[in-house]
Amino acid sequence: MSSPQKDFYRILEVQETAEFAVIKAAYKALIMLYHPDRASGDKRRAGKKTQDINEAYAVLIDPEKRKHYDAGRSGKSACLPDKADARAVRELRLALRESEAILQILNDSETSFNPYSDLPEFKNIRADSEAILKILNEPD
Repeated sequence: MSSPQKDFYRILEVQETAEFAVIKAAYKALIMLYHPDRASGDKRRAGKKTQDINEAYAVLIDPEKRKHYDAGRSGKSACLPDKADARAVRELRLALRESEAILQILNDSETSFNPYSDLPEFKNIRADSEAILKILNEPD
């Protein structure tokens, strides 16, 4: 297993009592945010953050690995305030609304003349928005 000093709950920004759906949602949101292909700035740092997120998710999403990890952490208190899960849900809902709004604007602009519709950036925005909606609407 991974080094015991890593706090997987803090890495995924969830409470120790978080349900699997919350862990999965936090993982998806954080991967979208920190993936080196999407992150602006230091790609190496983003890659390291992505590795930590993947490692934390692999442990916390598996009931047996999580049980073993939690047993090794006995005595440690919850790393986040009670509002952490609610904050994650609010941020995911906001991302969903923003993606839906972007797609609506892009779809409306296809029916009328849009001089920017052939630009690669325009197509990337559409692809990113569709990817976010797909991920956030996936069943658990």
